[in-house]
Amino acid sequence: MLERSDRLLRGSRDERIAAILALEQAEWGLDAVLDLHRGLLDHAEAVRLAAVEALKAIAQRSPEQLTLTPASFLAHHMFSFTVASGAAEGIFGFLVELGTPEAIRLAMEALEHASRNDDFKVFVETVVRAKRLDLLRQFPQDRLGRTKRDILRRAIGGSRI
Repeated sequence: MLERSDRLLRGSRDERIAAILALEQAEWGLDAVLDLHRGLLDHAEAVRLAAVEALKAIAQRSPEQLTLTPASFLAHHMFSFTVASGAAEGIFGFLVELGTPEAIRLAMEALEHASRNDDFKVFVETVVRAKRLDLLRQFPQDRLGRTKRDILRRAIGGSRI
């Protein structure tokens, strides 16, 4: 969905209505919530009413309740920054340092979904610096490509607790 710099929707009223109504079929999740919220904040009442209709359609499917915490919100947006910003590395490091069960789960999910080998390597190094090799030892290697598997094995083998 197209956004203006103020994070609201852009385009003609009809385009904004169509974009919001398309959310009736969207999977219920954080992205849908954020898009619907933008629709509800629109200056045009017709767009706000379209958001209400989309929410009604989603509610009829009885989706699961969303659990939103600051850590999950950070993790959700971790990879939406440029590599140069260092935000993904910073967020990952924060999650590992936070150390709560939720934060560790989110960090391990981020490690598993790191598409760039460089991100994976930096994340693994972050876990090693935090002295949490136990997390790397239990990390599933069967879904990793050769390069990531080698990075993980070097980190586990080269660092002894």
